[in-house]
Amino acid sequence: MRHKTPRAQPRAKEITAPHKIIYIYCEGKVTEPGYFSAVKSDLRLPSIQIKIFGGKGNRKSLVQYVRRNLKNNPGVVVGRDGSVDAGEYAVYVVFDVDAEGVPNPALVKEQACAAIAMCEKSGYKAIVSNDSFELWFVLHYDLVESLQHRSCLCDKVTDLMRTREDRPRFKYGKDGATVNLVCEKIADKRAVAIQNAATLCGRSGGSPVTAINAGEPYTNVHDFFENLEKFWQI
Repeated sequence: MRHKTPRAQPRAKEITAPHKIIYIYCEGKVTEPGYFSAVKSDLRLPSIQIKIFGGKGNRKSLVQYVRRNLKNNPGVVVGRDGSVDAGEYAVYVVFDVDAEGVPNPALVKEQACAAIAMCEKSGYKAIVSNDSFELWFVLHYDLVESLQHRSCLCDKVTDLMRTREDRPRFKYGKDGATVNLVCEKIADKRAVAIQNAATLCGRSGGSPVTAINAGEPYTNVHDFFENLEKFWQI
């Protein structure tokens, strides 16, 4: 009588903790998404997914897009106000005040402050730069003492790459290759930028609204890095 060979039992699937997810929604199409993509590659956090969206509106319309996008994501439970579980998700909304050369700068500032309030209501973290994201690049080298508009900050990035990074032909522009080069050169100077950004934030009591209304330079990109470790450990 032939004995039946017992069937091999299927290997139990390895149970892993669900990945936490960081959503980063950017106003810009190139600069901010390019920067955070470089950071994502540099950090390589195994237990955290980082999803980056660029060019999705400006200020208030960007926050409105974030709410719609999260609600349309079947894997995310979203409250009526657009809020999500802070233990599993972190949502960053990245935009500039960018009041240079507009017909009504007061209206632009008002819209920026309204977008910040919308983020606070939904539990999102507003990453705001006054006047533009390029301020964060400059802070990797120098503390900026007074408000400088985008064109001045872009010129400053060009000068820093030429004089500090030995790139005499460099010209800062809104293209992927240029942004990638800047990200590569500033990566090892992040601690300086975090300290300088914290100094600027301290002058306005940590309030972007105060900085905007007072015409002070401000960026809180450093909050992303300071919050990252806390989020990882929740």
